[in-house]
Amino acid sequence: FVMIAWEPTPPYTFKLNTDGASIGNPELTGAGGIIRNHLGEWISGFSRNLGWTSNTSAELWGLRDGLLLAKSLNIQHLHIEMNASVIVHLISTETNDTYSYSSMINDCRNIMRSFITTTIKPIFREANCCAALLAKWDAETEKEGLKVFNDQPAAIAKLVENDCRAFCLPRFINSRS
Repeated sequence: FVMIAWEPTPPYTFKLNTDGASIGNPELTGAGGIIRNHLGEWISGFSRNLGWTSNTSAELWGLRDGLLLAKSLNIQHLHIEMNASVIVHLISTETNDTYSYSSMINDCRNIMRSFITTTIKPIFREANCCAALLAKWDAETEKEGLKVFNDQPAAIAKLVENDCRAFCLPRFINSRS
């Protein structure tokens, strides 16, 4: 196994962690995320109930909502992390326009181009605990829509603190190829 921790960004760079949550596939879903400064401190967060949809849709909604929130905060340099490597791949490579999610993928790409710098990379879920909690926040509620948290909710404070302290979680890595 290896130890996994949330990692800070360089100074003047903000980090967006996003996630999608599903109580099945397709089923009730939510999306959420957190924006932090280079010290790991809370800047803003969000959650969204998406109703019944797929995991892929939830992950894309989380990315799109996070990008729009970062843009509204006038962030110029953004590092994006998510534990949905398939979404990172879809955003990072050219896709066929007939793909089911091509309009959402293109929308995310266009928003990313509006920042001075952006990077996107996949991470293990152990380094994405805050976004995962926010994604699950509204997944089972009946009210659809976006909630933005300018102040850090008490329920997430310990996770944010753990990330700032580089608290590690173990992850089993299969050594077989």
